[in-house]
Amino acid sequence: MAKKSKSKSKTTSATEKETKPPNTVSELEDDEEYDYITVPPDGGFGWVVLVACFLIDMIIDGFLYAFGAISDDLKKHHKCQEWAVSLVISIACSCYLLSAPLASALCNKWGCRPIGIIGGIIAAAAVATSVFAPNIQLMWLLFGFVGGIGMGLVYLPSIVMVGYYFDNKRAIATGIVTAGTGIGSIVFGPLSRFLFDRFGWKKGLLILSLILLGCVICCIFMQPLKPIRKKRALSDIELSSNVNAANPTVTVPLLSEKKEVDDNVVSSSTHHSHEHVDICLSPMEQRSRADTTASTRSRRSIKAEDAVRPSGWITKIPHMNALLVNNIGLSIAGVATFLVPLCSSHGHLIAYCIIWGGAIAFHISLTPVIICELVGLDKFSSALGLVFLFRGISSLIAPPVMGAIRDFTASFNIPFIISGISFLVSALMHFVLMWIVRNEGVRSKKRKGQDTAGSKNITV
Repeated sequence: MAKKSKSKSKTTSATEKETKPPNTVSELEDDEEYDYITVPPDGGFGWVVLVACFLIDMIIDGFLYAFGAISDDLKKHHKCQEWAVSLVISIACSCYLLSAPLASALCNKWGCRPIGIIGGIIAAAAVATSVFAPNIQLMWLLFGFVGGIGMGLVYLPSIVMVGYYFDNKRAIATGIVTAGTGIGSIVFGPLSRFLFDRFGWKKGLLILSLILLGCVICCIFMQPLKPIRKKRALSDIELSSNVNAANPTVTVPLLSEKKEVDDNVVSSSTHHSHEHVDICLSPMEQRSRADTTASTRSRRSIKAEDAVRPSGWITKIPHMNALLVNNIGLSIAGVATFLVPLCSSHGHLIAYCIIWGGAIAFHISLTPVIICELVGLDKFSSALGLVFLFRGISSLIAPPVMGAIRDFTASFNIPFIISGISFLVSALMHFVLMWIVRNEGVRSKKRKGQDTAGSKNITV
């Protein structure tokens, strides 16, 4: 009996020790020696996540590219004009990007996997329901607004998860994922045309909505990383003085916000130019040759997809980084676009599309990498959401502005010249951003050296 009471007292004391909060200095110091951090595995299950995110990009972007195949059918069915049909996909693309801040906030609160699953269900249900819309206005709401928001809730988590799972290989992994856009535009074009010709536009669109629902299955693999308890390598003196100097997202929030604002403005300018090219190129292609739109866009997509894949490896070359490669690509795209008015044949347009598609692919694939390097993983989702928001605003502004300029000048030359200048201005602003980052890195190294020397003197 004595033994039982003795063991019971031991159990009680052990329980009290576990539940009792640390009230001594030594216990508090022991807790403060450890951090709970998320470490990207740079492989392992990350490759499974990468494949899932790649498929999401391929399905969503490919689906949006495929919408043009049913524009004539929708005009006949709803007895409306071209602009009304075009507005369906314009609203979808705009909401797809404008919903990014909402998606990032929800992902920060609930995680990428549940938000991606909900977004996939919303997008597929909205597209399927829009088939039975009695008028084009209701299709604007269902397919454009609701479906676009659903796609945005899927797309942003797919980019964010790649950033969480990869660090040293982040540029390579992001390049592979964003290649899904090019492959999707290649695959879904003929696939949608086959479905619409074979089953009609209604059944074909329902089949595509089922394919869109496949994003839900892909989102299931977005398993969140578990934080690891890791002991701090720095002493208390070094930690208090160095960690803030080494991490500008902690000590200099204004600088981080300045970088983010710069990147938002630059991204807006770039996407504005991107919209110029897409809007103006199609009519020029149709004017040059009857069958050129599909062939030219296919060549541009193939070239963009080919360029996206090696973009990550290029950043591994000595003296090269993601921001520099991005700037070079924007400069090439700007010069090529500025010279489009000199194109006098279909072959010239093909050559331009190959050059432009290959150059702009670096910007598409490396933008998430650059944002993550600027603000860190903690703010990656929110920062990416803001960048997509600015892109969405540009996608709303570009179509009417370029259409008005085209109508006023009766020529495509001015819009392409404006686009080329916008690309070059964007490249210049990115170079300024690179200079800011480099100077901040030099200052951080100087502060770190001074703090290290001071801590050594204190120790002596």
